[in-house]
Amino acid sequence: MTRAIRRLGITSLFASSLLVSCLLLSCAYPGATSPTGITVRQPPQATPLRPINVRKVFLNYSGVRVVELSLFPSAGFGSEDKSNFDASLKSTLKGATKWHEQRGDEIRVYVVINRYIIGWYGEYSAAHAAFAWCAADPGGKVLFQEQFYATTRCTSLCNLGAMKDWINHAAIRRIAGKALNLASGVDESGITAVPGTYDTVDAAIGSIAYGVRYWTPKEIFTAPLLKVSEPTDWAGIVVPGNPAPAP
Repeated sequence: MTRAIRRLGITSLFASSLLVSCLLLSCAYPGATSPTGITVRQPPQATPLRPINVRKVFLNYSGVRVVELSLFPSAGFGSEDKSNFDASLKSTLKGATKWHEQRGDEIRVYVVINRYIIGWYGEYSAAHAAFAWCAADPGGKVLFQEQFYATTRCTSLCNLGAMKDWINHAAIRRIAGKALNLASGVDESGITAVPGTYDTVDAAIGSIAYGVRYWTPKEIFTAPLLKVSEPTDWAGIVVPGNPAPAP
């Protein structure tokens, strides 16, 4: 009994020391993303909406990287995270439209996650993602398309799953908000900017520039690595029956 108590005490001391070390070193640890929906601003309930259907979320696996995170391979962005993003976007739109009358042709939403890069360097963690999405009608006509970036950063004990979720939710707020505007007949260009999302890669990099003193020697989070130059071929995606885009 005494030996068991002693072992328990040693284990507790080790765990406490590890926690203190993590706090002192600002270590990171992995975590899971969430499939739950989020609250977004809705059109007035008296406004009829065109039905919104999230048809497909694609993940460009060649654009997913984990930097300086060999201890946390689960910190990457994989198929489960993509599924959680898909479920969260669908749940968000469902919650925002549940009390509205559905009228008119369906709006079909397609999303491509082109970049998802997570970096940890002792005292600083950051994540950067690039999203492209479009809205199309049932016949395959593109009604709206855009590409944007999202970032977040952490300078303390970092839950990498929570960082990914923060980026996901920022992207979902932007996509859902504009899709709702389209569904209600409002010009989407008038939507308020969503915090954490950026129209250009330079603006996105600027938002995590605090980490430059850690990462510049390694050329991490630089425009050539993060920028998506090639536009998405939506015409080849939204036509019914066409295959997924190649990575």
